[in-house]
Amino acid sequence: EYDIGSLKEGKEAAVKIGALNKEIKGKIGSISKEGVVANGVTYFTAVIDLGEDTALKAGMSAEVRLADNTVKEVVTIPMSVVRFDDNNTPYVLKEDPSGRPVRTDIETGINNGTIVEVKKGVANGETVLYTNPDKIPGMRLGGQRTNGAAGGGSDNG
Repeated sequence: EYDIGSLKEGKEAAVKIGALNKEIKGKIGSISKEGVVANGVTYFTAVIDLGEDTALKAGMSAEVRLADNTVKEVVTIPMSVVRFDDNNTPYVLKEDPSGRPVRTDIETGINNGTIVEVKKGVANGETVLYTNPDKIPGMRLGGQRTNGAAGGGSDNG
């Protein structure tokens, strides 16, 4: 129900079929008038009309992406790199000239749940420090780096 305001018939959708390793474009054909409550959350069903594809089978799992906003030629970083202080101000860590981590406040833009646009604070190609405890237990700060990347576009869907 939180996304119902961004849904409308005729809106383009990208449908990723994992079993086929393919993405198919489609459009929203209809949206249910009545929601269904499950675990305290109301869900509405949207039907997406896809082009004919003989490889598609009824019941296949799919992931649907609907873009609300799109940007191109911007600096993006993984959302997992962004930290927040007690005032909910986003920041990243960079190296100072002596190699020590230093906080740099950033201004974020749109995101797609994984990648976030950085409007201020990180330049294209600049190195950002981060930790990833899921990959390497006990890893110390600065053990991994990511570069701000430009040109990859991001969408919020």
